[in-house]
Amino acid sequence: REVSGLTLNTARTYFFTISDSPEGNPLVFVTANTQNPSSTATIKITGVANAGFNGGYGDWESIVSYSCSANPSQRCILIGDIGHNKVRDRGGTLRTESQS
Repeated sequence: REVSGLTLNTARTYFFTISDSPEGNPLVFVTANTQNPSSTATIKITGVANAGFNGGYGDWESIVSYSCSANPSQRCILIGDIGHNKVRDRGGTLRTESQS
């Protein structure tokens, strides 16, 4: 397993990262941005189908935190399924399922 992508929340108090090619439950890992960082939480990603690409949910390589367009007072996380370990023959899919 490989960790891919890294982003900070707005206050720069937490890092968010993802597993490169999740096979089981896809998760966002949350780690405190401190001198002695420790994993503080995991966020389960729902509403994404396991397409079987790269042995699981895809080849996730990027993550970013940004203001949600539907509610700018909230933050959204966008995960980029943009890797090409098995050399894709067509573009990726933009999935816009909201997470609660």
